[in-house]
Amino acid sequence: MKNSGSNASMYKIILVLFLTILSLILTYYYHFVLGKTVIFTHLFYIPIILATLWFKKKGMIVPIFLSVFLIFSHFVSSQVSEPLTDDFIRAFMLIMVGIVVSLLSERIDERERLLKTSEEKFRSVSNSALDGIATLTLDGKIIYSNKSFNKTFGYANKELDGINILDIIFSEDKNILKKRLKDIRKDSQFKGYKTEFYGIKKEGTRFPFEVSVSEWHTTNDRFVTTIVRDITERKIAEKSLKNHAIQQVTIADISQMALIEIDLDQLMNQIVKKIVNTLKVDYCKILEILPDQSLLLRAGEGWENGTVGNIKISSGRESQAVYTLQSKEPVIVADLSEETRFNNPKFLFDHDVVSGVSVIIGSQKDPFGVLGVHTKIKREFDGEELNFIQAMANVLAAAIERKAVEEKLKSSEKRYRLIAEHATDMISRQNLKGDYLFVSPACKQILGYEPEELVDHNSFEFIHSHDWGLVKSTLNDLIEKQDIITVIYRIRKKKGNYTWIESTAQTVRDPNTGAFNELIVTSRDINERKKAEKALKESEAYYRTIFENTGTATIIVEEDMTVSLVNTEFEKLYGFKRSEIEGKKKWTEFVVDNYLDTMQKYHERRRIDPDYAPRNYEFQFIDREGEIKDILTTVALIPGTKKSLVSLSDITERKKSTIALERELKIEKALERIYEPLISPNSSIEDISDSVLDEAERLTESLFGYAAVIDSVTGEMINYSIFSSDNCLPVEKLKMEFIENLEGGYPGLLSKSLDSKQAFYINDLNENLEICELNDIKECKFLSAPVMLGNELVGQISLFKLKDFTENDLTAVQRLCEFYALAIQRMHAEEKIKLSLRDKELLLREIHHRVKNNLQIVTSLLNLQSKQIDDEEAIDVFKESQNRVKSMAIIHEQLYQSTDLAHINFEMYINKLVSYLFHSYNVNRRIIKTEILADSVSLNIDTAMPLSLIVNELVSNSLKYAFPNGKEGKIKVELRKEDKMFRLVVADDGIGLPEDFEFEDTETLGLQLINSLTMQIDGEIEVDLSRGTKFKIKFRELKYKNRI
Repeated sequence: MKNSGSNASMYKIILVLFLTILSLILTYYYHFVLGKTVIFTHLFYIPIILATLWFKKKGMIVPIFLSVFLIFSHFVSSQVSEPLTDDFIRAFMLIMVGIVVSLLSERIDERERLLKTSEEKFRSVSNSALDGIATLTLDGKIIYSNKSFNKTFGYANKELDGINILDIIFSEDKNILKKRLKDIRKDSQFKGYKTEFYGIKKEGTRFPFEVSVSEWHTTNDRFVTTIVRDITERKIAEKSLKNHAIQQVTIADISQMALIEIDLDQLMNQIVKKIVNTLKVDYCKILEILPDQSLLLRAGEGWENGTVGNIKISSGRESQAVYTLQSKEPVIVADLSEETRFNNPKFLFDHDVVSGVSVIIGSQKDPFGVLGVHTKIKREFDGEELNFIQAMANVLAAAIERKAVEEKLKSSEKRYRLIAEHATDMISRQNLKGDYLFVSPACKQILGYEPEELVDHNSFEFIHSHDWGLVKSTLNDLIEKQDIITVIYRIRKKKGNYTWIESTAQTVRDPNTGAFNELIVTSRDINERKKAEKALKESEAYYRTIFENTGTATIIVEEDMTVSLVNTEFEKLYGFKRSEIEGKKKWTEFVVDNYLDTMQKYHERRRIDPDYAPRNYEFQFIDREGEIKDILTTVALIPGTKKSLVSLSDITERKKSTIALERELKIEKALERIYEPLISPNSSIEDISDSVLDEAERLTESLFGYAAVIDSVTGEMINYSIFSSDNCLPVEKLKMEFIENLEGGYPGLLSKSLDSKQAFYINDLNENLEICELNDIKECKFLSAPVMLGNELVGQISLFKLKDFTENDLTAVQRLCEFYALAIQRMHAEEKIKLSLRDKELLLREIHHRVKNNLQIVTSLLNLQSKQIDDEEAIDVFKESQNRVKSMAIIHEQLYQSTDLAHINFEMYINKLVSYLFHSYNVNRRIIKTEILADSVSLNIDTAMPLSLIVNELVSNSLKYAFPNGKEGKIKVELRKEDKMFRLVVADDGIGLPEDFEFEDTETLGLQLINSLTMQIDGEIEVDLSRGTKFKIKFRELKYKNRI
């Protein structure tokens, strides 16, 4: 091809060169030979036009050369008389013609190149399309078809060109297609349509296809483009799925009936009716094997009245059913009249049976009978129909498996309904960046976008971010390999959700340079396919889960106790593979001997009457490694058989947890019983030790032991212990002391736990003679635990028993040690507090005594001083001060004599103070009487001290001023508690105070002191002068902290 192009170019150059030379010769001839002034330049246009037409701008050298030569010859020739301007005009015209022709030539070439590129793009799109594409005339003649179209109809490339499409359409669809083509010819605004036809392949076979028809036109003609897709597999799949779904529903219905435990006859009747309706057959029967090996027509559909329950078939080789049992596999009969394997029984002959299928109900070793299906016309039963019949037989044989199948079929049916029709492919052009340059209208159906909504947008805006890497990698591979490539990814629809699409992409390259121009991408919505694939996987997984009985170890046990079927969970539980178990082992091989008799009785009773044996019970299981496991089992007899369905749940950890919980509860209860003596103020350390030891012995089932406390002062360990003289039998309880040795350790058995501060137990003292010094207890087991407060050793608990100690015993005793340590800590703290309180009480009593003595000294000094004074008024002042000091001294005296150093019995104090005042003022009690009414009130010293001075002042005033000149009268002192308040009343029936007396403005020291002291105790004072003088004071007991 390259040589051919080079030769053509050479011929063009030679021709142009020849014509140019001819033009030069003519110019020379006219100017120089003939001497003509006018040259015939029209010939010049021929080489100019050819040169610029063929060589474009490069060809401009010809008009330029000829123009230059024309002007040059005009100058040289002496015979030319014509003006030079004429030749300049001619030269200009020659050059302009060359320019115009070269421009037109380039434009024509550009149009041809664009047309060629467009055609290549169309053919690239067409050839890369998965569907067949053909262009027709309006009368149906095929003028173009792509590879997929030819392949769909079985023809080679271009073999269909010129053939009318009606010639490859099924006869029944030809009239429809003719009418559609006629409608297109009549309708100039045809919008297109999509429908289904049946086509005829080259070899003559018929097949269904889906066709999308659209119309397009040129200036003069109209054409039809068809996009064809072979839907044979989809039709087959739809039919298969429909039949399969119906069969699955039927199996599910029967399984549901079996699971609700309906009567067996009702179940059989439903099965035969369902099979007849589902498979569209004439007859269906269930034959039951009787004890004499004959077969009874137990249930049937389509047979003559009176046959069900009455017809029997002998065990000879005269029937299809007997042959099925003997061959132990399904039997399919295409034509009973041609059958040689067995005879045609009269029963089937009388009902005009031609074809049929029979399968075994139950296991081959112990079948229930035969399930048969028959037709009056010849029919070939396929694998799916055979599987359906076998599945119905299995449902009848095993109700538990029927439930699993029913659930699987329901789930499968729901998933099949999700399968949708394939969408029309979307074709797009994209640049290297992924920008949409063109999008076909199919994007509306696939993504919901109009084409103009996608153009100029980048495709990665719509691709799921998780798939960017995959799409970019595929795009790079496509560019490098220059090939067609397919990728599956997710893309966002207009509504915002994502859908799966399958895109086939092909590069479009420059035909001259081979540079990458753009991508042609054909995309198909495969979301429904993805859903179908996912549904299939889920269906398979769900069926597998059901088959494994929802993850529980499950087996089927035969009447002879042989395990006939196991699931994966049982393999894990037992440790053997199912090939090593099924049909080879009996369940008695994995049961602990202690449970064998009981479980064998259950096995036998269950086959007499299922209610005679429990459905759920526990036993111990031995696996392959000899490990014993606790198992909770559920056993049910499969209806209609002697087989048991057994589910086994490993509850070993639950049992361990239960035991651990019970042990923890025992420890908690023991701690609760210890808690009461631990917090009781009346409990001694000996009481708590006894309680701790009792609980330790109870928790560990020990015979005896001791709970010891280490004296915090001497370091000696003191305990109450029970020892024995023979065989660990307790004989006495003694208080014993264990004294540290010179190295600071303890002797014998004590040393291991006390010196190391670690708990331990020994179950063989004979092997530990170096730490055992008591021969009487060497037959016992020994446990010892130190009692620790932080890092401080404060005691020990030790126990003895005949049985072995365990880690659980050690843990329980350590828990008790923690409580025992708290008790020891509390006792130590209480001892320290009591000792401190005794010291403080003694000190405070001494203080009160010294204060009382000091106040007594002050009183004596005042008394001595007053005897040296003659002024009566001064003597009264001394006496008042003496009485005030005495009133305070009496309080301190009463405090150090009392058991309560913080409170004063104020009833006793008032009596004592009043008696002292009568004595101090030398008053005759027969003249002035007293009435003291006081509640038994105890006041703290902060309140009692100011109140005592108030009482002293008021009673002293009454004695001094109320009864002059020996007047008789009565003084009343009253102290009452009223809720949280106190009321003090001091009254006399003497001469009283003046009417204009103002208590608040008095200048006397005594009354000022009363006012001040009343304010000190936050009291209120009232004075009543109606009958003598009466002072009433209300106050509350002071709290020192409130006055800080």
